[in-house]
Amino acid sequence: MQDFREPLFSCEKTPGLFCFLLTFSCIGGPCCVQAKINSEFSKQSILIHYLFPCLCLCIGGTYNRQSLRNQLGLPPSPLPDCLIHTFCTPCAVNQEFLEYSSSGKSRNFTMLSIIKDKPNKGSFTPLAPIDSTVN
Repeated sequence: MQDFREPLFSCEKTPGLFCFLLTFSCIGGPCCVQAKINSEFSKQSILIHYLFPCLCLCIGGTYNRQSLRNQLGLPPSPLPDCLIHTFCTPCAVNQEFLEYSSSGKSRNFTMLSIIKDKPNKGSFTPLAPIDSTVN
């Protein structure tokens, strides 16, 4: 059974993103990141993938994670994904970001911005480089 290539607790690879997720977890930070990842894959509106996790919390996060699994060709795993999003949302979203970034389907996805093709000037959104030297 195939699962994500990145481990759940691989937050040291993207310290900027992980700090962002922890800092803004109470006001929708993880929802923004998850919505960006899923809208890039599914080519749907970002609002669809943003509102559901913000309104339904772990169920919405699980829905987005299942959507990502589907796009990556991974088997569905709703109960473990719901538990992961219930107890460790920042780690789950960080893992999804790393999986998306390493999937080869991302289009130079190193900056988390909601507005496409515009510079991220004056924003508090951190850069999230992937540290490939960490094992």
